[in-house]
Amino acid sequence: MLDQSFIGLCERMQGKSVTRGWDAIVTMNRTKVNALLEQQYISRLKRDSFLKKIFGEVKITPNGYAMLDFTGLVLSQPRLSFENATLSNSRARLTMEVESGTVSQRVNVPGWPSRVTESFNVTPQHGFKVYADIDLFASSGTVEEQGRVILDLGNAVNFSSNLVDEALAQEALGAFFARLYRALPAEDRVYELGTLDFNDDDLLVPREFAIRTQMAPGGNDVLSDSYLDGAVVLFIRTRNNPTNGSLPVDGSNFPYLIPDDRDPQTGVAIYSGSLVLASRVLFDWFVEPYLMSTIGHNLRFQRESLSNDVARSLRAVAGGFPVDDVYYEWDEGAWNSGKGYVKNTLPLSVLFASDQPESAFRVFSASGILAYEWVVDKPIQFYIYEDVLFPGWLPWEEVVDGATMPRIRVKIKAVISAVDNVVVFGTQVGSQFDVFDNIEARLIPYVSYAYVVRIQNLLGPVRSSIRETFKGLEAPAINIFHLNHLLFPEQNALLLTEAALPGDLFLVGHIDPKHTAFTLEPLFARVKVGTSLQFEVKQLTLRAIPMTWSARNIDGEQVPGVINQNGLFTAPDLSLIKGLAERYVVTASYTGDDGLLREASAMVAVVVESLNVTPSIATLEFSDAKPVRFRAANLGAGPLRWTLREPFGTLQPNGDEALYTLPDTPGEQAGGLVVIDVEDLSSGEKTSACILWLRRTFALPVDPGFHPGLPAGAVTQLRVADRDIDPYDLVWEVLAGDGQVDPETGLFTAPDTIESPYSVVQATYGRGTLAHRGYAIIHLSNFARASDWTELSWIKLTSSSNSLSLYGNGLQQVNVTVSVQPKEVGGKPVNVSEEELASIELLRKDENGKWLPLDRVGPSGVPEGGGWAYNLEANDYEPYPVVTGNLQAADGAVPHERSALFYVQSRAVGTLEIAASLRGDNGITYLSNGVGDPSMPERTITLRCEEPTDFSSSVYTLIPKRMAGTDEGFNPEFENDGNDKDLTTVDYYLLRLELDRVIIPIQKVEFLAAKSMVQWESRQFAEDVCSFTGYAYAGSRELHFDPLLYARMPESIRPDKEIDRSFVIPSGQFMLSLHRCEYWAFDLNCEPDYTTGLDLIIHDHYGNRHRVKIHFKDANSRNSLRTVKY
Repeated sequence: MLDQSFIGLCERMQGKSVTRGWDAIVTMNRTKVNALLEQQYISRLKRDSFLKKIFGEVKITPNGYAMLDFTGLVLSQPRLSFENATLSNSRARLTMEVESGTVSQRVNVPGWPSRVTESFNVTPQHGFKVYADIDLFASSGTVEEQGRVILDLGNAVNFSSNLVDEALAQEALGAFFARLYRALPAEDRVYELGTLDFNDDDLLVPREFAIRTQMAPGGNDVLSDSYLDGAVVLFIRTRNNPTNGSLPVDGSNFPYLIPDDRDPQTGVAIYSGSLVLASRVLFDWFVEPYLMSTIGHNLRFQRESLSNDVARSLRAVAGGFPVDDVYYEWDEGAWNSGKGYVKNTLPLSVLFASDQPESAFRVFSASGILAYEWVVDKPIQFYIYEDVLFPGWLPWEEVVDGATMPRIRVKIKAVISAVDNVVVFGTQVGSQFDVFDNIEARLIPYVSYAYVVRIQNLLGPVRSSIRETFKGLEAPAINIFHLNHLLFPEQNALLLTEAALPGDLFLVGHIDPKHTAFTLEPLFARVKVGTSLQFEVKQLTLRAIPMTWSARNIDGEQVPGVINQNGLFTAPDLSLIKGLAERYVVTASYTGDDGLLREASAMVAVVVESLNVTPSIATLEFSDAKPVRFRAANLGAGPLRWTLREPFGTLQPNGDEALYTLPDTPGEQAGGLVVIDVEDLSSGEKTSACILWLRRTFALPVDPGFHPGLPAGAVTQLRVADRDIDPYDLVWEVLAGDGQVDPETGLFTAPDTIESPYSVVQATYGRGTLAHRGYAIIHLSNFARASDWTELSWIKLTSSSNSLSLYGNGLQQVNVTVSVQPKEVGGKPVNVSEEELASIELLRKDENGKWLPLDRVGPSGVPEGGGWAYNLEANDYEPYPVVTGNLQAADGAVPHERSALFYVQSRAVGTLEIAASLRGDNGITYLSNGVGDPSMPERTITLRCEEPTDFSSSVYTLIPKRMAGTDEGFNPEFENDGNDKDLTTVDYYLLRLELDRVIIPIQKVEFLAAKSMVQWESRQFAEDVCSFTGYAYAGSRELHFDPLLYARMPESIRPDKEIDRSFVIPSGQFMLSLHRCEYWAFDLNCEPDYTTGLDLIIHDHYGNRHRVKIHFKDANSRNSLRTVKY
């Protein structure tokens, strides 16, 4: 097996580039990936940005007669596993545990009331899970503007769950979860795998990426320590690279880039992540501009190989240390014998380039370090002539050859600064900074010593300059390359411990909280009511820091004192819990020396019951009764006792299971409940399950047919969902179980003490043999929630926007306010709860007329090809222009009315009728067009989406103004007539968008690639006259340049990054600056990235999208700018 240690990997990477044309590769092992996902999940619980409780129904048979209902289902954080990962398909497995909620199966036969046949409450000990595959190959390709490398669960496929067993039901359930995740807004379904946290002027702003998963060496060997281990590999392209690299496949010998070194004392793996920065990026973007700027002397390089598989190296092709030519005359020779002269016949300048490539100034990597080498014998030749004055002597001449011999060998090693996690390149012992020549010895025989001294005085300063220049070289441009720019979510970072430059820059370390951050352990935990759990702090500085501890219940009422200031969490008593499981976010915080608050959180689930039975209720008809198998899920280890509370039917216990069978003959009543008690004999924990048996036909549709949970003493209103039946003709009674119902109104009241988990209420219409019956099952639970109200007066939809219309660009918005007013209870006003208010959704009709939730989107709006959606946040785009008669009158505030605000966006031209829904704490969903007086207005709202304005005839105009240099006015070609008199000028161009001579305000500008461009007067290395551009936004005084181009400029010509104080950019316009300059020698390596123009995407004030390209006038004219739409 190959040596997978850090040293072994460096040896295999020597002289190569493993990045395959990408700019960087980030690798992190699966343990750390899942830890990052867990921390994000907890963080989202803190800020209420997470997958909310799931309510919905699923057709689990093709005909739709069998349905699966979810009430308040809670899923855990996603976990990734890579045991089947290959570089070819990169498919990872997602697993989410079902933490709590209610699952019910019901029969939904057309023409008959829908009725529940089985129901159970989910608790963590059931072990129910939701699975999915996510094809990271398919989901790659998006890095958001903030530089987030994301994992979008909306791309997951092959969802399944062990909540059901049958294949068709699995398929239907999978489709439900797939739709659920696809419909979530980005902030709920997207997780970060890493954040490339670079500002807009950084050289490494990411543009695109691809993800692969990779099995660790030995990952498929059951005897290996790395069995089933693997990593997520991120291939990153930055904005300065126009094309993606290639991706590895199985068999391509792509290395696993996490070393397997272990701590010799503990045996724990030392490394959990790595960053490989392409040598091409290091050399072309950092080293080359730095050397050109620091050394100067018109130094220019050529890349010795453009292969993406070979480590980058640079060879000088232009520039050097200049030396003036020599021409000295004398009247008397060395021995007073005559007159003559000496001159150089070859240039004395010490040039970086050489006809022999190996003798030119070169930059390369070798043995893990960065090397600058310039070892050359630079030929020098002098011609000496003397006319001898002695009689009979002829004039003589001599050609003297010598050399200037730079011996520059600079070794620079990458080391890690543990304090601030920075890569520092420092000159190493063994570097050589010598410059020799043999001129003196060669000239002395022929030229007077005085002239030899004069020549040496000319050459000596150059030798000194070369030595001092190279002694000062390190790589300070790399010193500011903070690797904490490569952040991981929740204040984690790649804490570096080793660095080397075998070819690419290879950095390894472990992904953990930064030195200023910390995490809590355990990160996830479950405790039973009344028990305690101690939390510990991980990865904090060694000195003791006092912590402030807090805990917040995200599922129920806040209970003070559940955690003390030592991190000891004590679960609330049973009487304080309103659900089978409640989640608490535990947070520890402290204020650092810098005054900033730092905090970390963990989650603990408080479980009410350690013993639970599935199903908790099943419905059987005597006409077609089959045995029911019950299964117990028990956190305890004791034996279970199963008993029938009343002798009705037979029960056959078998450990954690029991089989119930109805008796052969029913009783006289229409139906009844059989209660089965289950007890853990070691802990005394008890629970119950029920059988509802039915003897008669129940045809009345009672609403709700199944109530998911009603606490002791609470009330709920029952109805018959048939408008042809007068409510006063109905008679209500309790068919089985406890509680009371008003025989006339159907208002059910739960008992003060719950002894049976279910109650069945019957509604009867008519008498005798013509009587029609219906029933409702009410789940009674001390842990259920109840609304403070029983009925709603209204759910209204209104808007305060300028218009109920909007442009179909996916960004413009119409606000919609949903107002809710409950009816008084006992003559007193009541309010909806916070959770009920948060449950409000906007609805649209599908093609069958069924109301479905409207999709929700985030800041980027509705994507191209999308339809209607809503946003919870307002954006900066202006609303549709006011249309007379479209505005709705705003009513005054109504006491005890509560409202939720939404912002609707669309790309689908046409109208849309929108309703709203509210889910009560009683688990029942209410529609705006189904409550209150049917004649009441505003039960729905209709919006219109208009076709975006036709901008085919729009024009972009550039209005120039000279800000520096000779100004003789602009001619019709937008060139200033002062250009011929002044080569150094600055012009500001205002970019305006116009349609039919009307200025359309610009709201947002995005560069697709380079943010500046440059053009020289000619493409000769000696050319040093050029023009380049910058840009600025309205409302800002900052002048921006593309950071990589700015770094390549000679320091003497770099403009200040501030616009002229006398110039103001009008609102709704964008400014481009044109800088004409001298003394920037032609740089071939600016092509083609910075010489092909600027591609811009512009959004106007209404959110409409435009595309424009900015370029110089033509290839031979750099004195003005032009625009073209594309």
